[in-house]
Amino acid sequence: MPKYFSKPFRGVKNQEIYPTEFQAGEECPPELEEAASELGVLTGKKTTGRQQAGEAVEQSQNEGE
Repeated sequence: MPKYFSKPFRGVKNQEIYPTEFQAGEECPPELEEAASELGVLTGKKTTGRQQAGEAVEQSQNEGE
C-alpha cells in the first residue's frame, strides 16, 4: 500500500544528487519511507495540509468539551 506525506518533507531520491521537496499528500518514494517514518511525516492515506490543519483544530475543540 502506498504511503503519503502528512507534512512537507525534503529528501534525496535514488539516483539523484539534489533533494526533492515533497508536499503533504504526495506519495512517498519507497527509498525515503524509513526516514520519513522516523520523522513521523507519513500517513496511509492521501491528505493535504489544509485537511490536516482542519483535523487538528477539530481535535483541540473536542478535547475542550
